[in-house]
Amino acid sequence: SIVTRKNYYSGVKYYDDPVIFAWELMNEPRGSNSSGPILQ
Repeated sequence: SIVTRKNYYSGVKYYDDPVIFAWELMNEPRGSNSSGPILQ
């Protein structure tokens, strides 16, 4: 599984890698206003 996989370059497991966590936070940001016109 992806959780137990190790980064080839750093040797750190993806589960323990703070970079992966930060990417997930920015991957799909959501605003507080969910109206259609603003999201488009």
